[in-house]
Amino acid sequence: MKKLVIVGVLFLIVLSTAFAATEEPFWEQVAYQLRQRAWTEEELTQFRNQARLINWENLDRVDPAMVAYALHQGTHNAPEESTEMAEFRVRMAYEAAHQVQNMHQLGFQNQFIAQTIAQGVHEVALKQQLGQTLDIGKQIRENVQQAINSRQQQTGRNNFALQRAFGSLGTPGGRSLSNRPFHAGGQQR
Repeated sequence: MKKLVIVGVLFLIVLSTAFAATEEPFWEQVAYQLRQRAWTEEELTQFRNQARLINWENLDRVDPAMVAYALHQGTHNAPEESTEMAEFRVRMAYEAAHQVQNMHQLGFQNQFIAQTIAQGVHEVALKQQLGQTLDIGKQIRENVQQAINSRQQQTGRNNFALQRAFGSLGTPGGRSLSNRPFHAGGQQR
C-alpha cells in the first residue's frame, strides 16, 4: 500500500512539473488579452518580439487581463505603430505588472488597481507623445503613489466624518453599536 501511495505522489509531482513547463509565459498571456481587445496582428507581433527580450519572472500572481486592460486603455490611441512604440508598450506593460503586484500586496481591490494603473499608463503615454523623455517605471510608480495617497486621504476624511456622525465608539459615555457593556462586570457607571 505504501508503494502505491509513493508511486501516486511521484506521478503527481511529475505531472505538475510537466504542466508547469508547458504554461505560457506571462507576456504571451498579456498578448492574448490584447488580442481580445482588438489589437492588430502587427501590433501583437511587435509586442511579442519586444516582450521576449525582457525577464518577466516573479509575476505569477498578476492577472494578465489587468495589465492588458491598462496597456490598452493607456496606449490604444497611439499615433503610429513602430518598433519604438512596441518597445515603449512592453516597458509600460512590465512596469504595470509590477505595480499591479505591489498594489495587490497592499490589499487594494482589483477595480481600483486596474483604474489606477490604466490612468498611470495613459498619463505616461501622453507625455511620451508630447516628446518628453521619461523614466517609464518611475513615472508609473509616481502616478500609482499619487492615487494611493489620494485614496488614503479620501478614506481618512470618510472615517473622520463617520466618527463625527456616530461619536466616539466604544468609549465610556460614547455610543456603541454592540449590545455589550462598556465596563467589565456588566455595569455601566
